[in-house]
Amino acid sequence: MGAHNLIFNRYSASPGIQWKHLLLMTALLLPIVFINTGNYHDWGDDFAQYMLQGYHLAGLKTDVQVLCTEGYGPSVKGPLFSMLLTPILLAGGKIFLSSKVLVSLGLVACGLFVFWLITQELNSIMVGACTALFMVYNSVILVHKDQILPDTLFMALLVAGFLMYRSSHLVGVILCTIGLVLLKPVGFLFLIGVSVLWLTNTKRSNKNRIAFLSSALMVIIAGMLIPQIWLRDNDGEHALFWYLSVVQETGFTEGILVRAKKYFLTLLLFFDNDVPAILNKTGKIIVLCFLINGLVFALRSWMKIAVTFLTLYTLVLLAYPYDDDPLRLLVLVFPVLLIVSLLGIKSLSRFLNIRSNLIALPVVFALLMMNIPNAMISAYGGRNSPGPFNEEFLEMKHYIEEHVPKADLVSSEKPWAVALLIDRSTVPLSYGQSNGEESCLSEWVLRMEKPTHDLGMNPVNQGPVFNNDLYALYR
Repeated sequence: MGAHNLIFNRYSASPGIQWKHLLLMTALLLPIVFINTGNYHDWGDDFAQYMLQGYHLAGLKTDVQVLCTEGYGPSVKGPLFSMLLTPILLAGGKIFLSSKVLVSLGLVACGLFVFWLITQELNSIMVGACTALFMVYNSVILVHKDQILPDTLFMALLVAGFLMYRSSHLVGVILCTIGLVLLKPVGFLFLIGVSVLWLTNTKRSNKNRIAFLSSALMVIIAGMLIPQIWLRDNDGEHALFWYLSVVQETGFTEGILVRAKKYFLTLLLFFDNDVPAILNKTGKIIVLCFLINGLVFALRSWMKIAVTFLTLYTLVLLAYPYDDDPLRLLVLVFPVLLIVSLLGIKSLSRFLNIRSNLIALPVVFALLMMNIPNAMISAYGGRNSPGPFNEEFLEMKHYIEEHVPKADLVSSEKPWAVALLIDRSTVPLSYGQSNGEESCLSEWVLRMEKPTHDLGMNPVNQGPVFNNDLYALYR
C-alpha cells in the first residue's frame, strides 16, 4: 500500500478521498487569492500592529515604537502571524500584498480541512465540496478580507484541530493548539475544551492523561511566554490579560442581552442572499433548525469538542464589550457553525433512516447557488480605493518626514498605522493627551478630518501647522 494511502486511511473514515480530489478542491479554492487582494490594507490598527511586530522580529524598524497603550489596546498580539511575515520582510517582499496572500491561503487551507471533515462525516465528496466552496466564497468572507489577518489561519487550525481530536492524535492536537494560542488569545478556549473532554473521558488511561496534562502545560507556557520573549521591546501585558481587564472593568452582565441579540442577527447575515424574501427567510430558518439539531447531536459524538468551543466562545462574546463590526468576531467560528449544522442533517437522516447526503446535498447546493449573486458583487463590485495610500495621506507623510524629527512622538487615533506608515514613534491620541506621564506626552498630533472615535476633547488649541482635505497636523 502506498504511503499516501496510509496517510488517508489513518485520518479518514471515508476511503473515497484521494489526492485527485484534494488537488481539484485546491484548484477550485485558489482563485480566492486573487479576489479583493491589493497592495494596501484597510485604515485599521490591527493590520499595522501585526506588521510592525513582523518588522521588529526581523530586526527592522526597531526605532519605531507605540507607547502607552494601556487604555487603548494590548501592546503585544499573537506573534504567529507576524512570525510568518518575517521571512518575507527579510527577503524584501511587499508586506501589504504578502499579508493579503497569507490571509487567502488561510482560507484555502480552511476550505480543504472543511472538505475533508465533511466528506468523512457524511460520506459524500459533493457535500464536502459544496460546503467548502460556500464557506470560502461566502459574500461576508469576501467583504471582510480587508479587515481580518490571523483569523483565517485560526479558522484553518481550528478545523484541523477537530480532525486531530477525531483521530485521537495527541501530537496533532497539541500542535494545532499551540498554533491557535499563538495566533489569538481565544485559542486558549480550544485548549480548555480539549482538556476538559480529554481528562473526563473514562476510556483514557492515567498514562494518557498525564501525557496530555504535560502537553497542555507546555502549550500554556508557549502561549504566554513566546509573545513576551520574541517581542521583548514591548513592555505591556499579554493580550489575554488586557482583554480580561476590559471585561472586569465593564462587568460580565452589563449589556449581555443587547449583545446576544446583536450577534444573533449578525449571524444570519452569513446566509443572507439576493433572492426573493420568502426564500431568504426560509433558508435561514432551515439552517438554524439544522444548527440547533447539530448542537444536540454533537454532544453525543466526538464533535462535542465543537460544542464546547462554541459555548466558551459565545460566553466570551457576551462578556466582551465590542462595539465595532460584530461580523469580524463571528467570521472566526463560521466554519464550525457550518460543520455543526451538517451534523444536524446527519442526525435527522439517521432518524428518517435515509442517506444523509440526500438531505445535505440539496441544502448546501442551494445555499451555494443563492450566495453567488452577493459573492459576485463582493468580489468584482467593490471599491477601487488605494486604502491609506491616497494623495492626501502621501502629502501628509512627506510633510512629517521633512518637518517632524525622528525622535519626536506623534499622537494619533490610529497609532499603530501611523507608526508603520510614517516611521515615527506614536502614542494613542486619547491616552497621550490625558495621561500625566512625561513619556506619554507627544509634541505632535495627527488628526483625521473625520475622527473614527469621539474623544470628547480638543487635543490642541492652536490651528494646524499642515492640513488638507483628510488630515491635520498640530503642534
